[in-house]
Amino acid sequence: MTKNRKAAVMSLAALVLVGVWVDITGYLDVFSSPSATSFSQEVARYACYAGRIAMAAAFLLFPHRIDCPLGRSVPLMLCCMIGGTVLYSLGFHQTLLDPLFVAAAGSTFIGVGHIWIVSAIYRYLTGVCYERDALYVLVAAQVAERIVAELLSAVLAGASLVVGSYLLPVMAAAVLALSNRLVRQRATRRIEADAERRGSVRAYFAALCIMVGVALVACGAMSTVGIWGTAGSGQFAGEGESLASAFVECVLVVICCRVTFIASIEKPLALRYQSSLLVLITGFVLMSSRQLLTPVPDGFVSSLLVVVENYAHILFWVVALDAARSLDSPVYRTFGIGLMSCSVTGLAWSFFLEHDATVAESAVFVVSYLLLVVCIVYPQAFNRASLRSSSDEDAINEFALEGEERLTPGINGHALRHALEQRCAHMAKEHGLSAREGEVLVLLVKGDTRQDMCKTLQLSEGTIKTHLTHIYSKLNIHSRSELLEIAYGVGGRGGEPS
Repeated sequence: MTKNRKAAVMSLAALVLVGVWVDITGYLDVFSSPSATSFSQEVARYACYAGRIAMAAAFLLFPHRIDCPLGRSVPLMLCCMIGGTVLYSLGFHQTLLDPLFVAAAGSTFIGVGHIWIVSAIYRYLTGVCYERDALYVLVAAQVAERIVAELLSAVLAGASLVVGSYLLPVMAAAVLALSNRLVRQRATRRIEADAERRGSVRAYFAALCIMVGVALVACGAMSTVGIWGTAGSGQFAGEGESLASAFVECVLVVICCRVTFIASIEKPLALRYQSSLLVLITGFVLMSSRQLLTPVPDGFVSSLLVVVENYAHILFWVVALDAARSLDSPVYRTFGIGLMSCSVTGLAWSFFLEHDATVAESAVFVVSYLLLVVCIVYPQAFNRASLRSSSDEDAINEFALEGEERLTPGINGHALRHALEQRCAHMAKEHGLSAREGEVLVLLVKGDTRQDMCKTLQLSEGTIKTHLTHIYSKLNIHSRSELLEIAYGVGGRGGEPS
């Protein structure tokens, strides 16, 4: 196993430890009993969201200061997590200071520490992992967190979980520090957008980040298993879901991830998240029509909503990491857009929930629907140029290269593929590519992933990467979108249009 793979596995472990720590501090009744009241829990929620908002604002305003070496930031994260846990757990069990003030201070530090260390782990992943590997870490972390949380609730008592809540932040910080010593945090591997589309890409990613932040709160409201949620309040008190139900839900989450954003990672941005947005819409439809699904067992519908919420958690960071790789903004500022959206929406939802639950739920769903529509329609309205397909003979003829025979209308798919191969051969000859590089070029233009290329050509991934590097260098390009422009429409780079 390479050092980068080891670093990715250690990052996965750190994410699981942090996730379980947040589950315990958010769900465990002993932290707020016996002196807690509904008002004190309400204040604790507000304080936690206030801490998250403060940290998200720091990401937006001071991204370069936050993006310091992990050797300096990890001790500060650890202080926030340990200090917040101690204050929150002991706040209602002491009389020296105002219990409500102590618990609120602890909850604020929990919000700050959680956002900080999770963002730092994902920031670290962008420098040590390729995009597809980072997606696998995201999905595995969410699944492992659910399973570990359920196992702990089954085998540990309340007092043991309190002790665990003190140890988990230390373990997570230690794992992250060791991983950083193994492979130092590096700059994010960026995928530059075309200059003329950079503003459009930035606007679309901003809309996506805001949408998934709001949708995450909406999905938590649907399933009520989010932090301090109704169903989640008994998760560590013997009233939570069974391990078998959690396992089935995790399998469904993995399937949804595999057939949506993992399968679409190589697609153009305009199409990359369309299937993922459909999953969120499905969850909203289920929630809106729940009263009409009376013949369906209520537990089955609840499990599906939990699946959608877990999927939304993963999608939030998938979009954030993709934006960090694609935009020229600092990584933490990109993270801050989504985190601010999620935190402000969560705070507003909690506030209105205490006063009028119907207004709170209606508002969050209306906003989520509107943002979903924007994210679905925006690419269709503004990115039509990126939607060309190699199966459209008119699009190929429109940008025929010099000396290339035009295609006749109604031509079949086999001939289209043949024409595409001829065009790639023409490009390979013009730019001096080797025979093997020409084969890789054809697969690249067709949209194959590196893994598919390895299987088709029977080559190792390292060899494929070398060929891709040579192709990009000889064609003087930096992304697949630029290659598609050469193949379908940019004159002067691969022959003038006839």
